Order: sequence, then structure tokens, then C-alpha cells
Amino acid sequence: MLCTDAATNYKSFAKKHERNHEVINTRKDGFVKKGIYHIQHVNHYHGELKE
Repeated sequence: MLCTDAATNYKSFAKKHERNHEVINTRKDGFVKKGIYHIQHVNHYHGELKE
């Protein structure tokens, strides 16, 4: 399962590698989709790298 933000390049990646793909649009869905899918771990790690 690939959980991503709404960037369009992930869709083709998931299709090419035959992966299920959940898009999380935080403006529409908030930070959790269907009660289990989220991208906060990656967002947190990305923030840590910026620091």
C-alpha cells in the first residue's frame, strides 16, 4: 500500500509497480483517511530533515 499526498507523480509510480494507492488530500480528507491511512510519519520525518 502506498499512501501519498495528492502529487500526481505518485499515481503513475503506483501503477507501474502494481501497488495499491491511497491519495490523502489534506484539504479534502484531513490528515487521516478511512480511519487508518495517513502520511504524518513521512511529513514528520521530512520536517526533521529540514531542521
